Amino acid sequence: MRTINIFLLLCIVLLTLSNAQPAKKRIAFFIAEGFPTVDAPVIDDSVKMKIAGEYNSEVLNSVRSINEKLTLSNFDLFVLAYGSAFPLDAWQTIYKYLNSGGSLVYLGGSPFNQPILWKDSTWIPGIPQQTFARQLLIGPADKIKVNSELFYSLKNITPLNNFKLSRNEFRIPETVYEMTVRFTTKKDFESEDGSSGPRDAIMRPLVHLTNKDNLPFAAPLVEIDRLQGNNAGARWIISANDSELSENLIKKLIDRALECAVEFTANPIFASTFKGEVPLIRVNLFQPNNKENYPVVIDLIVKNEQNKIVFKKRVDLSGTVDFKTATVAIRTPSILNEGFYSVEIVAATIKQQQNKTFTGFWVWDSKLALSSPKVSVSNDWLRKDGKVFPIIGTTYMASDVHRKFLFEPNPFVWNNDFKVMNESGINYVRTGLWNSWSRIMIDRGAIDESALRSLDAYVMTAAKYNVVICFTFFAFTPPLYGGTNPYLDPRAIEWQKTFITLIANRYKDINWIHFDLINEPSYSPPNEIWKNSSIGDQYEKNAWAKWILQKHDSASYELQNLWRDAKGDIYSVPSESELAYRIYKEDRRPRKALDFNLFTQEIVTAWADTLNKTIKSVNNTLVTLGQDEGGTSNRPSPQFHYSAVDYTSVHTWWNNDDLLWDGLITKVPEKPNLISETGLMRLEDIDGNPWRSPEKTYQLLDRKFAVGFASRAAGVVQWAWNINPYMPIDNEAVIGFFRPDGTAKMEIDVLKKFSSFFSSTKNAFDDFEPSEVMVVIPHSKILSGRKNGDLSTKRIVRALTDHLGITPSLISEYKLTWERLSKAKLVIIPSAEFLDDSSAVELYNASRRGVKILFTGSIEGNAYGEITENISYLGLVNNSMPVSLFEKYFSKLDSEKSESTITFDSQQSEFIKKCSAEKFYSSGNIYHEPLPVELAREKKPLTDLLKHALNLSGVKYQFYNEPLSTNILYMKNHILVVCLNESSSNASRELTILDFKFTVNLNAGQSKLLLIERTSGKIIAETN
Repeated sequence: MRTINIFLLLCIVLLTLSNAQPAKKRIAFFIAEGFPTVDAPVIDDSVKMKIAGEYNSEVLNSVRSINEKLTLSNFDLFVLAYGSAFPLDAWQTIYKYLNSGGSLVYLGGSPFNQPILWKDSTWIPGIPQQTFARQLLIGPADKIKVNSELFYSLKNITPLNNFKLSRNEFRIPETVYEMTVRFTTKKDFESEDGSSGPRDAIMRPLVHLTNKDNLPFAAPLVEIDRLQGNNAGARWIISANDSELSENLIKKLIDRALECAVEFTANPIFASTFKGEVPLIRVNLFQPNNKENYPVVIDLIVKNEQNKIVFKKRVDLSGTVDFKTATVAIRTPSILNEGFYSVEIVAATIKQQQNKTFTGFWVWDSKLALSSPKVSVSNDWLRKDGKVFPIIGTTYMASDVHRKFLFEPNPFVWNNDFKVMNESGINYVRTGLWNSWSRIMIDRGAIDESALRSLDAYVMTAAKYNVVICFTFFAFTPPLYGGTNPYLDPRAIEWQKTFITLIANRYKDINWIHFDLINEPSYSPPNEIWKNSSIGDQYEKNAWAKWILQKHDSASYELQNLWRDAKGDIYSVPSESELAYRIYKEDRRPRKALDFNLFTQEIVTAWADTLNKTIKSVNNTLVTLGQDEGGTSNRPSPQFHYSAVDYTSVHTWWNNDDLLWDGLITKVPEKPNLISETGLMRLEDIDGNPWRSPEKTYQLLDRKFAVGFASRAAGVVQWAWNINPYMPIDNEAVIGFFRPDGTAKMEIDVLKKFSSFFSSTKNAFDDFEPSEVMVVIPHSKILSGRKNGDLSTKRIVRALTDHLGITPSLISEYKLTWERLSKAKLVIIPSAEFLDDSSAVELYNASRRGVKILFTGSIEGNAYGEITENISYLGLVNNSMPVSLFEKYFSKLDSEKSESTITFDSQQSEFIKKCSAEKFYSSGNIYHEPLPVELAREKKPLTDLLKHALNLSGVKYQFYNEPLSTNILYMKNHILVVCLNESSSNASRELTILDFKFTVNLNAGQSKLLLIERTSGKIIAETN
């Protein structure tokens, strides 16, 4: 027994000693003779050996030694010091080591970009590539050349996150490699497409390079702490640049990496309190895989907006070895006044160097919330207190936890970000919920007060910086909540109405907060978004049957005839295959598909109208619906649901050849259209390298902003302020102004260009005069699933703006009225194939009143292919046939009575028809070009036809042979000119506007805006 007691005592002593004096961590240095250094200065082997000698280390001098020895059981840290170069033959071992929790110091270059092979006793460079960095989710990298351009001009070198940098210890690099990082691989909510994922890591800059505008543009030294997953506890220190690193700096980086991962955070329990409530701050310290248990004491300091300390307290954190926490009540001698309070927390006893964090909270300020101006709309603009309010906006949730900002709020972070937004010219922020609806309200009415308090604090922060908020309720499809149809099931609708009522009612007296009903909706099953298709439930079947009876009021056999339907089940919904283009009919019923697409447009419109009225019943604020480019096809379209919202929205992402068309086809005459989400989707070359350089990316975003205003949009909202590395898809890992390391991309300069222009033109803007040229959107063709149904309108828009300086308006054939048509001198219906009967009536009546109507290509009848009396009134030849590869074209211009050959290539003879008439003909004010000339390869026939039609209509134009998008938009007292150079060469354009002449010079790939006084021709403002 005595022996056992002695043994136990000895074990306790040993355990105590091991806790008090943890084993010294071991480091593996790769130092191999002759191994090349790439993209960085060479660090002499003698220096590396000297540094290694100062640690508990082992030098691995070959691929074999790495493969045999580099394991987590042998080493805590691996040091690679050869710039972009790494030994490819050891890659799998390195990857396994890092993926299992090994820490890393990587010195120089673009991480893991240059594989080096060991062959015939020689180190041989492989192909530079991003393959290996991407597998670690830290690539590809953008190559930033310091001082190469104005944006990258260095003003300051700033150490961050408690990283000490001595004078001359870090030399200015010529190149910094900005990594594309992603820190999650799965969703939090598998069934919700907008869901982010677990935050498996966090990235911190250790150094920022800051430019003349005090914007950090590069982070040459960063650390990545791995917080969850297989590699939890590891710290990766990466010097992704070509700076010459001092011996002392290398040791600092190694020392920091040895401290391993830590996450030190603080959040208010309620991000906004009401006066008299006691604010609570929760402080968490997470040290994954920490083995050493020691007491942690924090100092918590609260300051008001005048930077005066109002509260200070020392608190012990308690918990486990790897997680410690405390909740601190802010009890002050006197009641805290309304306003923002910052909270600084310092933990001097944390062994890791990241020992400070910040948070904040608001005391609700009613006066501030109610002081902002009233927001309203007119035909083309949002307005503040009646004055035009050109929107320069961004999407923002938070730069730390992103889409989880309502559940893990940090108003200190928001305050800093809104400050920079304000300085950058942002006046509008789009935010909201893209997922997690069940978390915020699990049962009807049982909404999470903590999340609402977070939103209160967000609202307060926006008000402080005079930024208008648009809050988005849902994304992609509305929540079902036990229902079967998100748009029709009363169970789902009542949940949605309750949810939005609770939020809208909270801000019922605050007009400058308004709402976006849903982000990029589809009418489809929730797990099959981005298309229009049957949901297949009983509510849909009932609504579809009712819709058919209301529209057609026909016997079943008559509908069979109309739809060419042999199946006989009139009330069945079309299958997904019937809604898409096919080269043969088979079991498809395209005429029925057309009706189903029209049905879904009406269903979504009715749904939006219901929710808009729900909001308006408690809060007379604006409501929109943010659709993407799918709304230009058969998904819910602003051309249909505009009646249910206060202004329309479109998200311009992929149609970069047709950005102006994107805006025009979603703008209706009566209401503003906002480009409420735009940016640059991820594009890569065959090897995964970025498709566009940072400079080309800047140019494209510049054009996206400019073309938004050219399309008569009320403004442009960029997606997003911050890149979100916690999305489980690569595409999201590059979109945003600020990278996860806190550095700004060159794209942010676009904001300055446009905000400066509109700031200098206050009170000059008004609604635009209607365009004299209207293009009818052939929705019967588009919604019938005809191939390239929208291409004709794209080509017409291109020709008018690129060569003739005319910006048309676009209206759906199903929404034509005399009130809309009366504003036009020329109406163009391009390659429609079919035309709704009501449209035919409106067009015919407009022609009788003097409006010139131009048809191109074939018109085979109404939407169902019938030659009805209404169609006959138009006086068109209805016989049609496929185009040939080569067709004869006869010029309409008096100066060019010539015949030419035009080409319909790209297999158009397989799906495009022409009218059987031999030549251009007319009937009254209705003109018909038998060939769909806008679809031909050659441009001249189209521009000739348009010039002829414009001459007939009395519309003035200026013809230019070389394409350069020129948009001249008239207002009562001023003229807005927007030009875009979409070529790779500098260009200029001579313009005559009214009686004034102007020369517009444009750099390659960029835009130019001018505001001209209408009476004097004076240029009031212009962009650089």
